[in-house]
Amino acid sequence: RSPVLHFFAGAASGFVSCVMVQPLDVVISTLSLCLSVSLSLSLSLSLSLSPLTGLWRGTWPTVLRTVPGSALYFMTLDAVRSALRRWTNGRAANAVNLAAGAVSRVSVGVVMMPLAVVKVRFESNLYSYTTMRSAFRDILRERGVRGLFYGVGATALRDAPFAGLYVMFYELAKPAIAASGHSSSSSQSSPPQQQQPQRNGEAATNMLAGMASALAATSVTQPFDMLKTRIQLKPDVYKNTWVAAVKVAKDEGFKGFFSGMIPRMVRKSLSSAISWTLYEEIVRLASASSSSTSGSSGIRSSGGGGGGKGSAEVAV
Repeated sequence: RSPVLHFFAGAASGFVSCVMVQPLDVVISTLSLCLSVSLSLSLSLSLSLSPLTGLWRGTWPTVLRTVPGSALYFMTLDAVRSALRRWTNGRAANAVNLAAGAVSRVSVGVVMMPLAVVKVRFESNLYSYTTMRSAFRDILRERGVRGLFYGVGATALRDAPFAGLYVMFYELAKPAIAASGHSSSSSQSSPPQQQQPQRNGEAATNMLAGMASALAATSVTQPFDMLKTRIQLKPDVYKNTWVAAVKVAKDEGFKGFFSGMIPRMVRKSLSSAISWTLYEEIVRLASASSSSTSGSSGIRSSGGGGGGKGSAEVAV
């Protein structure tokens, strides 16, 4: 289970998921600005610049942020979780998943923060950037390097619990969904004609687990995501996490913290389901291919002796 495999599997899954859900990111950025903006008005504003590409505004900075971010996250998650499992001797699985998800996501989030700031501004209707270069130049000229890290506190407060809870819920949900009949739970070997349906069942289980886990984690972390977006879009008004929280509470009340929650829940559930399912499938196929190649070599070298198992455990 080479780290390179997890890196490229994460990059591929991140690319597919971010392109597919980019329209929801655009809508969320608009909704997060003002509680009075409805979903239909947000869609109209997003489409106002270009009927064909308005909903994919900011896709390029999203790809540049999400693809390396996803690659680094899955590679880091595998390394951190493996280290914690060795340290705990395989005990406290829930705590290990919670800690590994939180540490990995926050670490990668800080590294990718400059691209996150540019991404949010591209998606909003407040700025008219035409290229990423002009966006970086404008931010550095007006705010300095600090401007590229606006919202880092709120991002950490969002990412740590979200990623930790997500990984924990995901690992708990997979066996529960499988046991309920969404995938085969048989421990016996399946005949060749039944292996493809079984693999499809595993992919369906991963997708359902990803969606359910994302919905649960998103509902907990929504206020921090909303605050992060406002700080990045209007740093003069929302100077830090505390100031932003006080202003939202005073001006909009408790419901202001949940502005844009519905599209974010849809976006997160779809994005997580797509990225984690693709990631697991890529790692599984690569591991199975490697195991098959090793098994064939072993059979040839031993003159037809028994080989090892035909599949490898996927550590995600």
